Amino acid sequence: MAENVERKRVTVKSRFERVKEKLKKLKAGLTTSLVIFVIIHIIMLIIGAINFKKCPASPNVPVYLIAEGVIGLVSKILSLGRNFILRYFKVDRIISIIGLVEVVFFICGSVWIYSAFEPKYDPVYGDQYCNRTAYLFALIFISCIYVILFSCLLIVLCLLTGFCVMVSVCGDADVESTQPERTPLPAVRNAD
Repeated sequence: MAENVERKRVTVKSRFERVKEKLKKLKAGLTTSLVIFVIIHIIMLIIGAINFKKCPASPNVPVYLIAEGVIGLVSKILSLGRNFILRYFKVDRIISIIGLVEVVFFICGSVWIYSAFEPKYDPVYGDQYCNRTAYLFALIFISCIYVILFSCLLIVLCLLTGFCVMVSVCGDADVESTQPERTPLPAVRNAD
């Protein structure tokens, strides 16, 4: 009896350790992706600052690059800091507000960038000119975000559809097979 209890404790501990290791790997993967996004936002900031006055076709494109670069850097650094340094400070509200501002700038940037499609990349065109690097970087960044968002949405919809189909196909059979067979109760006579 004592051996069984000890085996259960060892099994629970080993399962707990396996879950803990998987969480560490997941955290490392998330940290790596945050570092990659920090690098991308630094590049955005640099490209926007270098080409600040070089896009008369849509002057907001460099502004978008700078703003999205700064906001993205702050949010990613706070996210990284929350995991390592700021564990005891409440930064979740700040990260939420910054995330909301980032979404607003993303929508504004989409309008600014797609409305100027496709500018001239030669400065001789004057008001129709936009620096090729700044415009294409912003266009590719926003387009990649849209592809990621729509891919995630498609995956969720496929999973929900599969779940609904599974429930409709398997759900009826399970309900019918799990209902107990009813036997009629004997009639009770009153002895009046």
